[in-house]
Parts: sequence; structure tokens; C-alpha cells
Amino acid sequence: MRIDAERVFYCGDLGQPAMRRFGSLLALVSLDAPIRCRFEGGDWQEGACVVVQPYVRHQLWCETRKICNLLIEPETVDPQALPDFLRATTGVVEAPGFMRRMRAAAFGAPLPDPVLDLAFFSAPLPRRPLAPRIAAALQSLGQSTDLRVDADQLAAQAGLSVSRFLHLFKQETGCSFRALRAWKRARMLLPSINQTLNLATLAQDFGYPDSTHFSHSIRGHFGISPKDILRGCRRIRIVDAAAAVAPA
Repeated sequence: MRIDAERVFYCGDLGQPAMRRFGSLLALVSLDAPIRCRFEGGDWQEGACVVVQPYVRHQLWCETRKICNLLIEPETVDPQALPDFLRATTGVVEAPGFMRRMRAAAFGAPLPDPVLDLAFFSAPLPRRPLAPRIAAALQSLGQSTDLRVDADQLAAQAGLSVSRFLHLFKQETGCSFRALRAWKRARMLLPSINQTLNLATLAQDFGYPDSTHFSHSIRGHFGISPKDILRGCRRIRIVDAAAAVAPA
């Protein structure tokens, strides 16, 4: 797993997650057997490449459980300038060039540092144009170690009322402040998934009120409990470049 501030590349075992809901744009590629997928409890689809838009509930299954995927933080990219197969698509897609590059990375091709997009799209994906006050709020979130910063604080920092800040935040980023912060908090688990750690300590470190809230949030986002994630991912090799790549 390669973790950057704005992207995550993973190659390995899919497992058997229940329905889950990522806050990132998700693109999955099979390594051998096809991927089966369904969205919001609908009918199953099957294919070699699957795209899931942010905050869409989905469930995945693969006979061999071997997949690779790329997570793209949606507030960092211009949705109108994305490659066609990623734009407003949820489901099985045709993307032969992307699949070839993902599989090459899965089987050992080097990943560029620090711009992960170069491995899969040949150039950085175009950035989303953001109002300066919302860009500053996202930067404050990115610099917070536990994401306890709330909308009141960021609204005051932006010189806006809370209601105006929340409206502008959703308009600029495409999702609510509450949903984005919840996803970013859950995403903080990824660099630690191959370690043996105390769940109560992790919950406190990540800004959750208690381990029950932590477990509920992680299960809702990833489709599996944090206990099972930590137990099943000990053999994963993690390259954490997030600290070295400052969010824009």
C-alpha cells in the first residue's frame, strides 16, 4: 500500500467486506478473476475495472480476492477534467490503458515519488479550483493530527457565519463538511493497519470520543471492523508518503 496525502494505491487481498462507503473516488482493477460489485444494494455487476464515485455505498467480491485499487481524494481534482472513465461513473468501465498501468504497478513497476498520478495517468490530474477560504479550511484540516477542528473554528477563520461556511464548503468540495471530516478521520487508520495497536488508543489519537464510535465509523467506511482490519493486514507492506507530500 502506497499512501500519499491525496492518493492511496493498494494491491493485495480484497477480503470479504460488507457494504461500505468511501469518501474517495475509487477505481479498482482485477488481477486475475473478475470483480463483482453492486451499489446501494442494487443488482450485481461483473467486470475487470470498476469505478465508484465518492460516498456511494457499494459491496465487492472477487473469487481469488486479489485486486488493486486507487483512491483519489475528490476535493483535490477537477471533476470536469478527469479522464472519461472516472467522470460521474459508478460501475464497470472500459479503461484498458489505466488497467495496464495499474497491473504493472501491482507486479512491481516503480511508482513515481511524489506524484502518484504519473504512474497511472502520465500527468497530474487537474486540480479542483477552490475558493481561497475553503482551500484554507481544507489545509487546516490536513494539518490537524486528530481532526477535532470543527466548523465553528473554520468558519471563524474564514470570516463567515457557520451556515454560510457549511454551504460554501459543500458547494466547493462536492460534499458536506461533516462527511468529509468523517472520511478523513477514518482514512487516518490506513498507515497503521499492519501494526498491533490498542483500539482505544487509536480512537483517542484519531479524535473519536470512544472506541465504540471508532469501530462504528470504520465499519461504515470500510465494511469491516478495525479489529479485523488490524488482524488481517499484518503482512501488508506500507509506504507512507503522506507526511512528505503536503496537501495543496
